[in-house]
Amino acid sequence: MNLRIRSVLLSFILFTPCCFIRANAAHSGKGGALNEKAVLDSAIVKFHSGELRKGLLLIDSLLKAGCSSPYALYLKGECLLLSGKEETLALIDTLRKLNNHEYAGVLDLKTELFLGDSEFPAKLKEMKEKYPANPEVELSEWLFRLDHGEFEWAKKKVDEVSDRVLFRFLPYEAFYFLAVNSDYEAAYSVIKKAMDKKLLKMTKTFLQQEALHRLPVSTSEIYVAEIPYAECGPYFGIELEDTSGNKIKASLDTGTSGRYLSIHKKLLGEKIPGGNAICIEKGIQYRYMSAPSDAFIKAASLKTPSVKDFPVLYFEGSLTSSDGVFSPFAFKDLALTVDPVNRKFTLRNEAALKKYYSEMSNKFEEINYIERFGWIFIPCRLRGREVLMMLETGSRDVNFNSLAARKYKIPVAKSTTLWNGKEYPVTRPDLTIRIGGMDYKPEDGFVEDFVMGNNIYGLACAGDIGPEFLRNYRFTIDPFEKKIVLERQPR
Repeated sequence: MNLRIRSVLLSFILFTPCCFIRANAAHSGKGGALNEKAVLDSAIVKFHSGELRKGLLLIDSLLKAGCSSPYALYLKGECLLLSGKEETLALIDTLRKLNNHEYAGVLDLKTELFLGDSEFPAKLKEMKEKYPANPEVELSEWLFRLDHGEFEWAKKKVDEVSDRVLFRFLPYEAFYFLAVNSDYEAAYSVIKKAMDKKLLKMTKTFLQQEALHRLPVSTSEIYVAEIPYAECGPYFGIELEDTSGNKIKASLDTGTSGRYLSIHKKLLGEKIPGGNAICIEKGIQYRYMSAPSDAFIKAASLKTPSVKDFPVLYFEGSLTSSDGVFSPFAFKDLALTVDPVNRKFTLRNEAALKKYYSEMSNKFEEINYIERFGWIFIPCRLRGREVLMMLETGSRDVNFNSLAARKYKIPVAKSTTLWNGKEYPVTRPDLTIRIGGMDYKPEDGFVEDFVMGNNIYGLACAGDIGPEFLRNYRFTIDPFEKKIVLERQPR
């Protein structure tokens, strides 16, 4: 299925601002106010210690007992939205029926931000006018501007925003994941501050990034270079060769964060020449793995293409017939063009890419993207709305998460899928979407609870666009102008 890497134990501690909690915990509905407040306070303690599940169980017990507290409903909605749960939408409706339009409006605003809805700016303006003192509205604006590259401004405001919002860890974590690939020192200084404040704990993800930052900077003298195409099932594959003659078959996976080549065979990783490997104990885990595996990181020497100090992460835990997967950003300062029809992979530096664009003869579409932690998000129109979708070449067709499916009333159809020789029931989207200037109707997509590209800081997407769409075009991932270029070509 999807070849995305997950670091184990993505720890976060949920904090709540005392002034906001005290002001709203008192409004606990009619009857039994002291008991309701006691349960809410206990739930808040659980959130403080990072025990999200236990805190939600306490809130659920309160609601099942007939509590009519808008604050309890709001708090549950905030927690569920962090994971993209569709129940958040039902809570918004309930809050509106209770005439608590501020809580409902905040959750609705954050849902649009979470899904990358293009109507978010207009909604933000409306909410700022109605509730200028609401710290969660301020957080939403801060996240949006951070997501659009205002790193210097966001860094100056991070402490002020954190001090006032419901989850104090969130601004620090968001800044880290969005800034780490462009300014590691700034990202590390912010996350270190959160750890010093005991708002976050050290995780395997942070250790991975620290190890990658310690590697020598990858360099090449490539102007234009073609990489041999390799069969990797339904994915786009290449065959690399190191300076010792070892061949590495890897598929393009835009869902791989970290900007490296990930090898899923430890023995092969050890054979590749390079510097001393940095070991992160139990440092990596795929969704399919029952337990984490040790991760090793080093700078490798490649012959094809000719690259020095190429970043490689390897571990034991193969999933596909290939040796691993690679991020399109693993090739530093190079654009990647994939031609599935003619089975070609081409790397170009900035000068060569400009020349390529000037000579392009096919009709093409340009789509600007947002990068978050090495993941690519592009706009997509569906049912009259524009949302963000993750470009995920390690997936399959176009998929939607259940939060987006419910909010936008996406038509669905019941179906089955074959997996390991067995048929399983699935829900498929039944609609036509627009990507750039092209209409596309997915035939093999899913609607599922899992939210792609979600690192638990309030920015995610409505779903993902897999290789079934992309294989119809020659496409270029342009890191210089942050855009995807799709060339239409006859088969």
